[in-house]
Amino acid sequence: MKDRGSPRDELTYRCKKLETQQNQAKELFKALFVSSPIGLYIVQDGKFKLVNPQFQKLSGYSEQELLGMDSLRLVLSDDTPKVRENAVKMLKGERYSPYEFRVVNKEGKTLWVMERVTSIYYKGRRAVLGNFMDITDLKRTEEALHETEERYKMLIQQSVEAIYMFDPETKQVLETNAAFLNLLGYQLYEVRKLSVYDFVAHDRDSIDANIKRILMHGAITLGERVWRRKDGTLVNVHLTASKIHQKGRDIVFAIARDITDNKRAEEALRESEERYYTLFRDSRDAIYITTRDGSLVDVNQAALDTFGYTRKEMIGMNIRMIYANPDEWLKFQEVIEDTSFLRDYEVRLRRKDGTEIDCLLTSSVRRASDGSILEYQGIIRDITKYKQAQRKLEQSMEKLRKAMGGTIQVIALTVETRDPYTAGHQRRVANLARAIATEMGLSEEQIDGIRMAGVVHDLGKISVPAEILSKPGELTEVEFRLIKSHPQVGYDILKEIDFPWPVAQIVLQHHERMDGSGYPRGLKGAEILLEARILGVADVVEAMASHRPYRPALGVDKALEEISKNRGILYDPEAVDACLRLFTQRGFRLEIENNGSNTV
Repeated sequence: MKDRGSPRDELTYRCKKLETQQNQAKELFKALFVSSPIGLYIVQDGKFKLVNPQFQKLSGYSEQELLGMDSLRLVLSDDTPKVRENAVKMLKGERYSPYEFRVVNKEGKTLWVMERVTSIYYKGRRAVLGNFMDITDLKRTEEALHETEERYKMLIQQSVEAIYMFDPETKQVLETNAAFLNLLGYQLYEVRKLSVYDFVAHDRDSIDANIKRILMHGAITLGERVWRRKDGTLVNVHLTASKIHQKGRDIVFAIARDITDNKRAEEALRESEERYYTLFRDSRDAIYITTRDGSLVDVNQAALDTFGYTRKEMIGMNIRMIYANPDEWLKFQEVIEDTSFLRDYEVRLRRKDGTEIDCLLTSSVRRASDGSILEYQGIIRDITKYKQAQRKLEQSMEKLRKAMGGTIQVIALTVETRDPYTAGHQRRVANLARAIATEMGLSEEQIDGIRMAGVVHDLGKISVPAEILSKPGELTEVEFRLIKSHPQVGYDILKEIDFPWPVAQIVLQHHERMDGSGYPRGLKGAEILLEARILGVADVVEAMASHRPYRPALGVDKALEEISKNRGILYDPEAVDACLRLFTQRGFRLEIENNGSNTV
């Protein structure tokens, strides 16, 4: 070791050495300060005293602009309190971690920075050495990740399908969404205690085997599975599952779709198809399906039995071949294409052996989504026997009608033989009443009923002594009461006969009047049958126009004057109007025999 001489020399040597080291330290600090990739600065008394090039670059300001600038000027106003608070902690010697805040550079762009500061002495006075790193890109990445996680959570929670995650080792459920809870009926706090064994309605070996498949293949479709709800009921789900890596471990992520309604719909469809097939197969009516051009696609056994063909012969045959008149098929096609549905269309069809049968055809069109016709479906009912029976019934009814008419005529003649002065009266009243009803537009059934009632309307006079009926003078009160009883007597005779019309009631009411002054019951207005009101007008007109023992014929003109004068009072106004039109406009005539001459 070199002798440094006296103590003075030793002190001088040590001072020079210390100065050299100090200069070296300054040079080293300066080199590190200038070349650091991190923004460095020194703040003293709240002002920038020294800034490195990286800080200048980050702030956008030059060194001259930064030196002497208030250090808080760069800080975003919202973050200024946080920065000031941390500065106070540092000056007090309190420990704190690096913190993040935002600064605004010279261009007005907001940047995120992470700052760390320490207390130093600069030029003999206390100062702050700070460094901060631009973490804007990192923050954007974190925000993007946060947004992605939020969207992921939202997607899971808002999904209509049940989503859940579980640990493949412990089988414990880790996370679920609302749809999962709703599907199985659990509360959120209960799910944390759930194991997949608790709700998957399969044996454990099957569950474990499927979990191994998921871990081996990464993602699989498990298809239809049965789950057990909290209340013990079962639900059908379609299940897909995959393996994901989360927080350093593999977990299973699964999605289940409730297919209970689908299963019910499938079952309902299957039952419907079975019912349709049973109906198609076992129906006693012929059922067919054709293409648009009429080619038979399918027929049931009843169709084969009805038309005498084999299935091989009918399938592919054009349906017009079974029409007795092929033009009828073209007419039918026009109607069905226009209406899409036709019920009970009567047509004659031909069997294989050539015999023709009467049928009722009901058909509908099946269309594609664009409205075009795909096929026709129809039901054919053989009504040949029904038509034959109907014709026989009509013949029998006609015979019965003639027999009934003959019987009524005999009854009418019986009455008229007792009263020669009113011979033909009932027939003429019946003819006039029928003409009035026709003029009023009544139905054929009503007209027939009026005619039949007219032929026998005075049947009750059979109970009146002949000398009273032919008495030329005025009737006593007792005799008149006997005459007035004839509607009731006629009703009592006819009421037990099962006419297709209310003949007995018409006979009973034909002397009732609109104002209630008639007999035998004093009925008014609409209380009197329309048929009886018409018959009453015809009876008055014929009686006044004809000869009677107690007076000569008054003539048609007087009769028409009577019903006109009492229109709406005694007689039905519509019946009166129709009767007047018959005589004044239609040329109707009453053929009345009077002493060998005809009087109108």
